[in-house]
Amino acid sequence: MAYNVMKFGIRGLTQSIAAEGDGTLRSFSVSTAYVKTPLVVGQIADTAEERGISEREVVEDVMQKQGRVSEMMEPIEVANLFVLGFSEHGKHLDGGDLRFDGGYTLTYE
Repeated sequence: MAYNVMKFGIRGLTQSIAAEGDGTLRSFSVSTAYVKTPLVVGQIADTAEERGISEREVVEDVMQKQGRVSEMMEPIEVANLFVLGFSEHGKHLDGGDLRFDGGYTLTYE
């Protein structure tokens, strides 16, 4: 619950910055599924032990099961969103949220 509250707080802050930026200060948020960071990778073994399943099952059945893309994204892929978003090509991205989750939120499970 705390994670979800934080995410919605960031989205609200993003919208407020955009609203008060008068077009000179832009803001957007990025919502991802699992990103292959040291923190996430480090949690795989602990989750496997806690649930009594293999590390492969943690990745496939816990982290990736609801997504439409079968592998975790790399941090550079997320960084590229910010490069695009803050470039001239992203000038109309202001106050919105980029959902970059491999179809994770489009599932019905």
